[in-house]
Amino acid sequence: MKNNRPLLMGKFSLVIGDVVAILVSCCIADIFSAKTDVFRFELIPYIQTVFILLACVGISFNINDLYTVLYKRFAEILLALLVSLMQSAVAAYVFLVITTNRATWGGYIALFTASVFCIMLFLRYVVWAFWKKHQNKRNAFVIGTDDECLRVYNKIARYPHLGIELKYIAENLVETHEWRQVALQSDIIFAGTQLNVSEKEQILLFANTHGKELRFIPSIYDVACNQSLLTRIDDIPLLRPKDFFLTAEKRVLKRGLDILLSFIAAIFFLPLMTLSAVLVKTTSKGDILYSQVRVGKNEKTFKVYKFRTMTMDAEKCSGPVMAHENDPRITSAGKFLRMTRLDELPQIWNVLVGDMSLVGPRPERPVFVKEFNKMLPAYHYRHNVKPGITGFAQIFGKYNTTASDKLVYDLMYIQNCGLKQDLVLILQTIRILFTKSSTEGYSVSEDETDLNRYRVGNISQ
Repeated sequence: MKNNRPLLMGKFSLVIGDVVAILVSCCIADIFSAKTDVFRFELIPYIQTVFILLACVGISFNINDLYTVLYKRFAEILLALLVSLMQSAVAAYVFLVITTNRATWGGYIALFTASVFCIMLFLRYVVWAFWKKHQNKRNAFVIGTDDECLRVYNKIARYPHLGIELKYIAENLVETHEWRQVALQSDIIFAGTQLNVSEKEQILLFANTHGKELRFIPSIYDVACNQSLLTRIDDIPLLRPKDFFLTAEKRVLKRGLDILLSFIAAIFFLPLMTLSAVLVKTTSKGDILYSQVRVGKNEKTFKVYKFRTMTMDAEKCSGPVMAHENDPRITSAGKFLRMTRLDELPQIWNVLVGDMSLVGPRPERPVFVKEFNKMLPAYHYRHNVKPGITGFAQIFGKYNTTASDKLVYDLMYIQNCGLKQDLVLILQTIRILFTKSSTEGYSVSEDETDLNRYRVGNISQ
């Protein structure tokens, strides 16, 4: 069995360290803000404040995955820490003002946030540096098609901080009788979509028996079975896959959340939208807003609005094409707006009028939908819900994520859709706004590395 004790101890040390950091920071903020007459060093108000801050920080840190530092770049941790503490500060301020009927908490929260940020940053750097020094490369064994093997290789080669090194590849288990011997020499096994159920079961049992990490590259079948409901006929257990649509209750609650939050967002982001409009108008000739026909729920078309990030009539000669890396059509201001996702802000109007939701699959253009429907038989399922400004694919994927991978994210979102899930995704989106890699365009060329040297049959020879 795999020994997870060191990982659990690392998480435990972070939790304990965070609690101590919050207690110390509360004391520091209390001392330096004593002149504001917030506490007067009374015990009960102090405990109440600590409890609120612990709850806000704990929830935000869990949402932004700050209790895992292994196999991450420190820049990711720093960004997540900044965003989480900003979220925690706003939430704590609101709670404290409501519960105490005092509006003098601004200075206290600012002192607390600055203090706790320094302490937690130091703590996470120490833990991260320790893990980085002692983490070993994990040997990877990929069992899948040539395309799947190449995609996995390109990703782990591009992100060395993941600590994965490709060692072996195989197309299936039938042609690779010695796969168990190879798997024993590996630390992590990737299983592709084309493997049959029997092969996946063999790999699963082997990985569990020998303590190997296992990662399935999901197919639509895997996604459908992911949230299956247990039913039975007499004593025969049966699994009923969840449908890819929302119930009437979920649709009503989701619409209510959309109206409330989009109305608040329209007011809150009005200054940013004004600045973005000025930036577009002063840096390039043409209209400020750009409208485009997209496909929404039940494949009905609507006009989506964005701040213009490309030159006027950018597709006049080329026709409809996806944006790619170093796309010359993107303006200087457009690069900034795309990087920060500020170009999407006008879509708040689309949410208010009911064409879109805050969270959901991204709406695509009719020409691409027609193409994707031919390529991916299950693509039409994503149109069972309203398209969104953000979602699984926007948070965990990128602009250049393949259509098939985005479809997996979209269908998984539909299966897990709910108010709690939507609120979590909206909060996680804040961090993505500052992540440049999430806005990368489609690459013009892919790495065509020859992977035959990793093929099990060639190695054994």
